Amino acid sequence: MMGSPVVVRSPPPLPSTSALSPRPQVQKKPVEQVLETAQVSETNQTPLAPHQANSGLQFLRQLVQPMDPNKLPLLRPTAWNIGSRNLNISSRSFIPSSIIEVLSVEQMRLLADVYFRKVHPSYCFLRRDRLFHQIDERWMLKGELPDLSSPPQAYDAVLCGVAALGSYFSKANALPSGESHLIQLGQSILDMTASAYALGPDIISGWVCRVIYLRMASEPLNVWLACCTTMNLLEAYQLHLRADADDAKDVSFPASNMSRTTCELLESSYEIVQHLGTWTAYELGMLQFHTGFKIIQPSYRSSDYINKAVSPGQKIMSLLPASLELIREQDNKTLRQTLLDLVQTKDLEPTVVMAQGNLILCIVRRLWSRGGFHKDGDQLLSKTLASLRRCFAAARQMIADDCPWHHLAYVPFQIICILLAIDSHASLQMLAEAVETLKSVVLAYETRTIKEAYETVRKILRLHQQRRADDLRIFTEVLTASDPAAAETTKSYYSSRPSEVNELPSFESWSDGLLRWEHMNLSNFFSDPSFTILSQL
Repeated sequence: MMGSPVVVRSPPPLPSTSALSPRPQVQKKPVEQVLETAQVSETNQTPLAPHQANSGLQFLRQLVQPMDPNKLPLLRPTAWNIGSRNLNISSRSFIPSSIIEVLSVEQMRLLADVYFRKVHPSYCFLRRDRLFHQIDERWMLKGELPDLSSPPQAYDAVLCGVAALGSYFSKANALPSGESHLIQLGQSILDMTASAYALGPDIISGWVCRVIYLRMASEPLNVWLACCTTMNLLEAYQLHLRADADDAKDVSFPASNMSRTTCELLESSYEIVQHLGTWTAYELGMLQFHTGFKIIQPSYRSSDYINKAVSPGQKIMSLLPASLELIREQDNKTLRQTLLDLVQTKDLEPTVVMAQGNLILCIVRRLWSRGGFHKDGDQLLSKTLASLRRCFAAARQMIADDCPWHHLAYVPFQIICILLAIDSHASLQMLAEAVETLKSVVLAYETRTIKEAYETVRKILRLHQQRRADDLRIFTEVLTASDPAAAETTKSYYSSRPSEVNELPSFESWSDGLLRWEHMNLSNFFSDPSFTILSQL
């Protein structure tokens, strides 16, 4: 342990308003202003500040607002995760005093095994041998609680987090009520121990477990606050100073009696929390996560990444530097090069594919908001769409493996938004598979969160359908003005057409009537893939 006790009192305050304001704009020459205006006008979007463009929620608002700013008020992130499965995490009706009141030793071992098979490969910050040793010791106590400052009690927070994640990642072994009790018990242990006793690595590990679970099942603000608290605890070990060292392995830690393995696991904890906290801050539209800390760059290099020996977790963390670069303003050339490097990477592990897809989506949002793409003939855009399509197969594999990672909901939903924003023939052709993927997630997990996300997608698609129908009406009226024989058919169709989005007829009911106008060349309109999506929902 450290030389003196460390007391952590509260998470850091929210960033001030001034910290969130965009950087002052550099004065541009008239020619540069014209070029920038021309680029932005290509997408009919107002350029966003970097921290705003990183937000999927902000992008969704910008997508929907021009069509109908009143019908779909988006006040909180949609498809942020799978969500809790009929669990009331905030309930305080019953909080067990010990983990052995919730689980038997057999259940604990089973859930721990699920955790190490499904979660540990992506977020490696615990030792399997030590955890199972702690399980055996804890249940041998037979309910006799040791002193609160002793390791078994502190490690109970880790056991609660591991068991809750094991339950969340296993339908067959899920604990409908026990999962909620585990989260409540783990939180009470963390609050009590961190505020009254000396800080130890086990408390930090317990907080990391909580951060990961909240990212799967809770709201962004809860995740962000948990990340800030965990970062404050990690600061006590001065891990953030490793960024100044030429060789991180030569840096001595404050706790001289900690093993190298423990130090490396703490560094992994830092990277995990930094990764999750950064993306949570992006979604909330914040400028940066934990601005007081220097950045720890992952110790592995691109040559190691290509080598199959690296774990999925190392590959996910290798995306962190590129993710952190999105905090600052970058020109289109730099963003396009980063995007090209990403889309050329071919991974098979579903969690890695989804993490790459999430980063790709963020860069695409940045580029699209400032006219960094061309709809037609942009090879990078074509490669990007092909890379995003791989996320659909990854999502199906996650469902088959019963791995409800947060990306399972978020990435397909954001892909749908990107496809609609791009609004090209190639992007709209992917809509059917994207919507079907999200529908598969709904059928697999049936949480309120994912159901709301799917319903939001339906509403957005209906708004786009109405917009296309309005555009089609203009073309139809222009063409029928020179053809009196078709005027009566046009009048009959539009007189029966509802005005409200939610009362729109099905695609078949109005497209069949229009297709009878064989003398009018409207085949190009009806070949548009966007008209076929709603009929499949």
